[in-house]
Amino acid sequence: MKTARFLSLPILVICFLLPGMAQTSSGSAAPEQKFHLDGGTQFLDTGIDLLPQDELTFQAGGSLNYQNRAATPDGIPRGWRDLLRPLPLNSAGSAALIGRIGGSEAPEFLVGTHHHRVVTQAGRLSLGINRLANDSLSGPGYDVTVKVTRSAAASAGGSASTGANGGATTNGSTAPSAGTMIEAPAGTFNIPEIPARVSDGKGHDGDMVNLFLIGTQEQVVNTFLAAQWEQSDKTIKDALIHGALSTLAKDAYLAMPMSQLVLYGRTQDLSFEHAEAVAVVASRHHLRLWKAPFLLNGEQVWVGSATHDIGFDRDARNNGITHKIDANVDLERTFVRDTLWSTGLVETVSYHAPANPVTTAKTATGGEFHSDGRVLVLKMKGQTTRAGDLARTFCSILANENPDGGQWSGCGDYLSEAPAQAAAAGLPALPTGTPVLILPGFFSDCLTSSQPFHEALEHLKSAHQIKGEYFQLKNLSSADNAKLIADYINTHFDGTHKYLVVGYSKGATDGYEALATFPELNAKVAAFVSVAGAVGGSRLVDVMPGGYARWLKATYMQCQGDLTGAIDSLSYRNRQKFLAEHPNLDVPAYTIAAQVDRAHASSMMAETWQMMSVYGLPQDGQLLAPDATIPGSQFLGAAAADHLAVAINFATTSDIPAAMRSHNEYPRAALLEAVVRVVLGDLGKAGAR
Repeated sequence: MKTARFLSLPILVICFLLPGMAQTSSGSAAPEQKFHLDGGTQFLDTGIDLLPQDELTFQAGGSLNYQNRAATPDGIPRGWRDLLRPLPLNSAGSAALIGRIGGSEAPEFLVGTHHHRVVTQAGRLSLGINRLANDSLSGPGYDVTVKVTRSAAASAGGSASTGANGGATTNGSTAPSAGTMIEAPAGTFNIPEIPARVSDGKGHDGDMVNLFLIGTQEQVVNTFLAAQWEQSDKTIKDALIHGALSTLAKDAYLAMPMSQLVLYGRTQDLSFEHAEAVAVVASRHHLRLWKAPFLLNGEQVWVGSATHDIGFDRDARNNGITHKIDANVDLERTFVRDTLWSTGLVETVSYHAPANPVTTAKTATGGEFHSDGRVLVLKMKGQTTRAGDLARTFCSILANENPDGGQWSGCGDYLSEAPAQAAAAGLPALPTGTPVLILPGFFSDCLTSSQPFHEALEHLKSAHQIKGEYFQLKNLSSADNAKLIADYINTHFDGTHKYLVVGYSKGATDGYEALATFPELNAKVAAFVSVAGAVGGSRLVDVMPGGYARWLKATYMQCQGDLTGAIDSLSYRNRQKFLAEHPNLDVPAYTIAAQVDRAHASSMMAETWQMMSVYGLPQDGQLLAPDATIPGSQFLGAAAADHLAVAINFATTSDIPAAMRSHNEYPRAALLEAVVRVVLGDLGKAGAR
């Protein structure tokens, strides 16, 4: 869903003194506020109450002395020993300037020397230093300027101000407190009968079922990750690999494996934990989720159990050692609710009272617990999904046109949400006014006979008279390629027909950066589509930057360019920082991800698929699906292919050894035509309005 452009309206603030706040005259307009954080600060309450879609801009400077090292607001890179320290924001450097919006359950984010973000959930802004309470810091401290731009939507109801009691007011009356949860009315969801307990698979009842989540897997995973929960490892082997990768990436390892419990006849599909780095073995918030064997109002459902490990206990089954849970499991249910709600990705909160509630019982290991028996129901916001529209169009193209030639199985084998077979519906003529511009990915200029989507673009041009253009990017940084893209579009734009830009892999990263940093392109681009795009960054680059370059060279042979700059542009940290500073595009955006299991990934993806698997699923051998998603875009679904197969035809190429390019068959021309048809259909409807 495209986010509306914001109007810059001044915010009237009745200022009062808070620790660390620069004094201003009572009643004066203060669009910017200044704060000082000294070495003793952990978190400072700024007194600024924020509303969804407010824009925040931070500028910070100064220094602190930390362990005989000079720290700036960007922090000090963490060595591997430091990864054992449970800092508030483990992904940021020691002594970095951080922030959070909401209470202690809200996720922290890196502010650094400069940061821009759009608020997703109402709450009070706090600023802090990424440190432990007993850390000794000295020196001048950090000076921070915070500018708040009220969103047009919030301003329509009246400008909010900070009153003397610290609560937001609107038009002189008290507004709902920051972060007020939206509770769905009773009876909104017709919850079917669900199991009351999970089991250990050996006849012993275990934890109570106290979670009911409504949303796709992508929505659920994205929400937990945004709330700084970690997907836990399933096996000790995964844990060892993940721990090693976390050390290489300078990330704290928090994803210790948890025991396998059973519901609906199988072990958990997803598991998450929220823990401190040192205490993760003994103390952690954790939960397990199972995909329910039913839909609710056509939407996917996840049923699960959440408990809080607080130490160790004796296992009543074998007298061994096991985790001891907090007996008041309702506290953990509340922790899940509060952390997920703080992300702004939860639409509604409610509770379900089962006919036969579990109020007092014992876990499979013998630990007692008690509850009021209710089940937490969370409806995810997620993205606007168009997976059904794309699937229907794709199936019709495959059945009617078969632009890729050859024999194909049911269309359900190629899209994650497509039916196994579909009726061969008629296809209207494609409008020809909008030119399609393809931006290929990293190393594509080194391929001599297998350009991404090359045959697919030729089909659109020859069969449907679409004006197709192919802009070969260089092996350069995204910033450098963004300039080249802007120059190309500015030069080739005919003054009438806006481009439909399709970026693949790093081409999507470069295209996003071009649109975000060159605003004049908004008048020349009708829509932007990411196909398996690295818009959120690749975890592989952070864990093995040198190794990633070697893997690319081994896969694509020798290639020239600024490889260091190009690879650095794909860094997960760098891309997440860029998205935080440029969270929205001013053109309609669409995403199609790729996902594959190990058995159907090509041989050249074997090593990277295994490495990516410890970070979670679904993934395509190079990217996690959430990292391949443009924030706020319309989600077109996921292609059932690995990262290369979705766009590159290696069938007749000499670029890649034959032994490495297995599982490369995919109807790419049908996929690209389906994407173009859905997007052009939307643009036509928008034009008609």
